[in-house]
Amino acid sequence: MRALAIVLTVLTVSACGRFGFDENRPADAASSEPQICNARMIGSLPLTGAPVKLRATPLSTGHALAVQTDAIDTHLARLDATDTVVSTHMTFFGNYALQAISEVADRPFVYVFVAGAGYIKLVTSDWNTYDTGPSGEQRELDPQQVLAPDGTFAISGVIAAGTLKIQNIDVNNTILGQADYAPFASFASFGAIPSGARVVVENGGSCETFTIDLDGKTGPRHAFAPCFEPRIATLGSEGAAIYRTSVDGPYALHQIPANANDPGTMTPLEVATNPRIATIDGAIWVGYLRNNALRLVRFAGDDVTMHDDPSITTVFDLLPSGLFWVTSSGELHAGTPCS
Repeated sequence: MRALAIVLTVLTVSACGRFGFDENRPADAASSEPQICNARMIGSLPLTGAPVKLRATPLSTGHALAVQTDAIDTHLARLDATDTVVSTHMTFFGNYALQAISEVADRPFVYVFVAGAGYIKLVTSDWNTYDTGPSGEQRELDPQQVLAPDGTFAISGVIAAGTLKIQNIDVNNTILGQADYAPFASFASFGAIPSGARVVVENGGSCETFTIDLDGKTGPRHAFAPCFEPRIATLGSEGAAIYRTSVDGPYALHQIPANANDPGTMTPLEVATNPRIATIDGAIWVGYLRNNALRLVRFAGDDVTMHDDPSITTVFDLLPSGLFWVTSSGELHAGTPCS
C-alpha cells in the first residue's frame, strides 16, 4: 500500500448566500490523518503513451475505467467488486479521443471523438471491440448520459446541427425515444435524479439547466452566465455545476437553486485545472490539480473543507463511488475521499 503525504486545510463559512473561501490560503500544517481513505494500487495498464485523461463509471460489481494517452489511444480496465483490475483492453486504437464513459446493464458506453465527429461506442461483452451508437458533432458531453432509475436504459445525448438531441437508449443500442433541445448547444453534461436526468447546457457563453423525465418532458430552466464548459453533479433534483467563467478562463462552482427563477450561488475556483465534480455522502465535492497536487474541496451546506494531496499529480476521476487516478507509468490507484 502506498504511503500518503497529506496536507489538510479546513475552513468554515458562515451562511451568506454565497460560498466563499480563500482558495489561495496555504495549508496550515502537515497532518498524519489520511484525507484519501483506503488509498491503494489496484493494477496497471500497458499504456501506449503518457496518460492525458481518465474517466470512470460504476458497474453493478466494480467499475470500468477508460484512459486516453497522448498517442490518442483509449484503454479500458475492468475492476471487480473490490476495485481490483481483472482485465485490461486496448479497445480504441488510433485517434480515439476519450470524452466520457457510462454504462447500461454493465455494458460500457464510451463517448469518443474520431474522424471529426462524436460517437457513443457500446463496448462488446469481451471488451475488445465495440458497436457504434448515436453520433453527432465533435462537441463535449461529460458525462454524455446517465442511467434511468430502473437501470434498464440510459438518458443520453449527442449534439447534431447545433442541437442537443436527448434520447433513451438501451443496452442493445435501441433508441427508445428522442427529444430535441432546440437552442444552440456547444457543451452539455448529464446528472441522474429520481425522476430522470438533470442536464446543463452551454449556449454560446451562457448556461441553463433543466430536468428531463423518462418521456422527454423538460422542467423549468435555470440560467446563469457567463458560463462555458459546464459539468454537473446532482443532489436530489438540484445539485451544482462547475464551469469556466470565460473562454479558457478560470473556473467557478454554481449551486443550482430549487426555484429555477432564483439566481443560485457562485464560488470562484480560480486556481483549478482539469476539475471534476461529484456528490459524495450528501455533499458536493470538487477535485482539481493545483500546483501539481490534487485538491479536494467539499461543500456541505455552509461548511467548506479543503484537502491537498501532493502525492497525486496526474489525471484522475472523481465519482460518488470513489476516486481513481493513473500514474505516468500506467499504475492505477483507487481511494475514497474521507469526509
